Amino acid sequence: MGNFAAQKIIIFLMDRFVKTLLFILYPIIAVCMAAATVIEKYKGTDFVSDNIYGSWWFSLLWALLLVCGIVWIVRRRMRRFPLLLVHGGFAVVLVGACVTHLTRWQGRASLRCGTEGSSVTVVEGKGKGGELALPFTVRLNGFDVKTHAGSDDPYDYVSRLTLTDAAGSVDRDVTMNHPVKFHGITIMQSGYDSDGLGSVLSFSSDPVGTPVTYGGYAVLFAGVLSMLFGRRSTFGRLLGSKLLRELSLVVAAVLTAPLTSCGAEATDMPPTLTEATASDIGRLLVSHNG
Repeated sequence: MGNFAAQKIIIFLMDRFVKTLLFILYPIIAVCMAAATVIEKYKGTDFVSDNIYGSWWFSLLWALLLVCGIVWIVRRRMRRFPLLLVHGGFAVVLVGACVTHLTRWQGRASLRCGTEGSSVTVVEGKGKGGELALPFTVRLNGFDVKTHAGSDDPYDYVSRLTLTDAAGSVDRDVTMNHPVKFHGITIMQSGYDSDGLGSVLSFSSDPVGTPVTYGGYAVLFAGVLSMLFGRRSTFGRLLGSKLLRELSLVVAAVLTAPLTSCGAEATDMPPTLTEATASDIGRLLVSHNG
């Protein structure tokens, strides 16, 4: 009898400890992420990636949160399928982030027009600061800076590349908003030389962590949908109710009221330009500050 009572006390204390730890970890992580957002504005993305997001103590916080969450679900014997999906998806996302942190690498390479390279300088991940050989060769055929019409302000950088592997060569253009993926490695435009004859390219690879993380997001999204539209959910019961139809009529009336009032006031609007005059103004080029 005494052993049974001791076990009950230990289980009770363990449950209280896990619950307390969960309530402590959530605000701590939230505060750290909020602080990282502010620090990133002044110190840059690389600084917060190395000192906060990629630090051992921040990873430890997430690991503790994941373990405590799993223990809490098991101890509470949670059987609601939507909630299990949400928590399970959250756990998979964290596992994917951990895999990304351990296996992902990112490097840079500077190329002059007409030159080629087959290695990058690793700036994040395995072998930080060293050289990493690529499974293909990159040749920079040309580089262009595209500017807004009538000004010297750039809006895009274009690197014209030839990527060569054992199977042959392919030509690809890398721009600021259109990276290229080759052999599972993403090539992005990172910068360029001041004389416009060289380009700085960024290379990154995360073949395992990204699919796992996206899978976690899919499970999380499925859980949220199940919570909203499940037959036992409050929203699911509301979908077929008279209350929802009445609310829909009220919302429709509120949304259409401004349109009705605008139509009523249309006669008071000032006269507009003719189509020809508006077209002429639309074709004017304005230069401001260079």
